[in-house]
Amino acid sequence: MSPSPRFPTELFRSVIEHFDPVDDRPALCNLSSTSRLLRLEGQRILYDRVSFAHEDANNAIKFFTTILASPERLALLVKACIIECVDLRRGQELFICALKAMVNLTTLHLQPIICTAPTGYCQRYPFQLENLFVGFKGYDEDLFTVFLPSQPRLKRLEMDTLLPPPGFQLIQDSVCQDLVVLVGDWDVVEVFLPGRHIISLMLMPSEDDECRGYFLPTSVEDLSREFNHLLHFSCRIHICLHSMIHHLRSLEILELLSPTLDVSTLVSLPTITFPPEQAAKKLDKMFSTCEMLQWIDLEVGTDLLRRDKIFHRWNRSSEKGREILLSETEARRWWKVI
Repeated sequence: MSPSPRFPTELFRSVIEHFDPVDDRPALCNLSSTSRLLRLEGQRILYDRVSFAHEDANNAIKFFTTILASPERLALLVKACIIECVDLRRGQELFICALKAMVNLTTLHLQPIICTAPTGYCQRYPFQLENLFVGFKGYDEDLFTVFLPSQPRLKRLEMDTLLPPPGFQLIQDSVCQDLVVLVGDWDVVEVFLPGRHIISLMLMPSEDDECRGYFLPTSVEDLSREFNHLLHFSCRIHICLHSMIHHLRSLEILELLSPTLDVSTLVSLPTITFPPEQAAKKLDKMFSTCEMLQWIDLEVGTDLLRRDKIFHRWNRSSEKGREILLSETEARRWWKVI
């Protein structure tokens, strides 16, 4: 039975918005089939963020086909598209056509399992992204020379892909000037940090970074101006942080991501070397060097029951770290575009 026209659209909208587009998807689909009004409101929720992760490509291909054939222009509702660990070889051309129809897309997360066909970065797209993650294990020159220059509103960039050899003019200084959040390894930092006002940096070392013995102090010196802009800095604890600490004058939040539960692995870092019981004395140096620093969160494990991150939080007056639990969303709130 269709809802009475006496009820305003806003009333039904508030009901629809209480449904989770993932957990409540079957119920939302059923509700959307009861009337045209509820269908329109339901579609707005269902298609706002679409995600295909660790699954067969058939579901993604079916979705692309649906939005391209839809008389209701469903592609216009898509604002975030996540493709993670999906084999796109069979549906590559269809995917490119679907992307061209997503005029209002602001977030693109692209990490296919394998893609031997052209990736589509040479194409011109109508959308203007704010968030981009590229996780393609190969090098595509069009990504840097065509696609990124066409996205001047990009604010958050996360990259896990091959870059060209050193000395190659990869990116013009005018490209991605609005970037405020950057996530990547040292090669990504050297390309995208210079000349931009990045305030949140998550440095995730690659295997090459680890093999070559961390970062050369001269490279850090060259980026000292950009490091001094940072308000939020996240890194693995085995990174040679002492080479950067004097260039983090504006830092407010430091996040140390531990790959193990053993915090004694910090023994190799002169600036923040400590056994847990002596942490406060060593962290004083961090706080005295970075005058704007508010606290330091050290990730020490995961609560398996609640699936929350376990941190020890230190502030300037701490005698010992206070254990806190943060959800993945809370723990990563500094790296999201507001």
